[in-house]
Amino acid sequence: MIAIGKSCCCSAVHMTRDRLFVFKMAVDFDGGMHREKISSYHSPKKLYKNENSLNGLNDALNEETVKCAVQQNDMEIVIETGDELTTKLKGANINRLPKLYKPRDLLFSIFSTCLFVADFVSDILLALQYYNESNILLFQLTVTFIVAPSIFSFIINCVWNYMVYVEESEKKDLEIRIPKKLLFLRIFFSLIQLGRLFRNLEYMYYMVLSWKWKGTNLETRVRLRAMEEKRDACILGLVDGFLESAMQLLLQLYLAFHHNLPATFLRVVTLSLSLAGTSWIHTAFYRHSRNIDITKHKMGIRISFVYWLCVLAELSPRFLLLASFGAYFMPWCFILPSTHFLLMMTVHIYTNPELYGMCCCKAGKFLFLVLCSYINIFCFINVTGGKTFKKRLMFYILFYIENIVMVALSWYKTQMNQSYLVYTLLIAPVGFVCHMLFLLLYYKLFHPNNRTYL
Repeated sequence: MIAIGKSCCCSAVHMTRDRLFVFKMAVDFDGGMHREKISSYHSPKKLYKNENSLNGLNDALNEETVKCAVQQNDMEIVIETGDELTTKLKGANINRLPKLYKPRDLLFSIFSTCLFVADFVSDILLALQYYNESNILLFQLTVTFIVAPSIFSFIINCVWNYMVYVEESEKKDLEIRIPKKLLFLRIFFSLIQLGRLFRNLEYMYYMVLSWKWKGTNLETRVRLRAMEEKRDACILGLVDGFLESAMQLLLQLYLAFHHNLPATFLRVVTLSLSLAGTSWIHTAFYRHSRNIDITKHKMGIRISFVYWLCVLAELSPRFLLLASFGAYFMPWCFILPSTHFLLMMTVHIYTNPELYGMCCCKAGKFLFLVLCSYINIFCFINVTGGKTFKKRLMFYILFYIENIVMVALSWYKTQMNQSYLVYTLLIAPVGFVCHMLFLLLYYKLFHPNNRTYL
């Protein structure tokens, strides 16, 4: 494969005997939001004007824009710059292949799957506990916050798989086609709220298959398929996690504050799993956004763990403050997150990010930006791509000003003998210090690029 990237996009291509697969991805320093797309082109000889050696191309272009990852054969290599295919190389030297999966990648996925299952089961057990204790209202609220996000996620899965079906139907000569039975199974498991689990299992299956077929002609194609499955699992996990796990966590914290519920073992476990699961979903998406890009250094398990601690320290005080704010300042509590959401939505619309392959129409792109703005209520997520220092700085200034406002109002409430909020007032500053510490630790010592800046 070979990839050339400018400031906005890069591409990787895979040559088979009679056709070329172009793998497009966004270039972003910190894991921008995109869904890469694989396209096929026939008869590439008709599309190009000149031939150069790889050395000649390196002389013509900036060294930073040239990344090479092709199979070592005397074959025609096509380079894509922007949207136009412009150059053809023959017999190029190779320095990197597409991502090779390792056992740690499988362990990472197994852990993600187990965490999802544990979080899902704990929510159901907590709902049953409410029912057995005759807390019908709490039971109904818990079940509603399980079912309603799952229905929304199911609709997204249906639309997603319909897009895949239409895209493949238009390519009559596609070599690697997703069976209709598999699309049906995806929809079915989404209906029973296990869509994310099924996509993770698909990814692990193709990962193991790439090991089985290592050294054969099918290895690269299977690895590309595994990347597709992981990409979809991460994005759908992001949707499902921040709709179900995050909202369930917010609900249970709200109920604990509002009804002064005791910290039972099951409640603590449920809250901990929801928080850990939501943080891990964000980390998994960020890790995959980096690892799928052949131009970037990969995130290992230790680096992912440090980044997970960053997200955990960012989310913990935010959820506690939003829940306490909702419990004691209803209905005024909606003003702050609503304003934050509208501001983020305005920024996303103004920047107009490229969502490669994510949305097939303007309405779909708008809805996806709505989802990203909703996620920004809880934490930072990069949508536009590129280096993120200024974006992170501006976001966290706003983010922590909002947290300070909620802490101040919560402190006012504690002066009115609401002692339960003391835990929140302690966790908020500790979370801020830990968040800054882990961010500094990650970018200074553990970042895959080993940079000295964000």
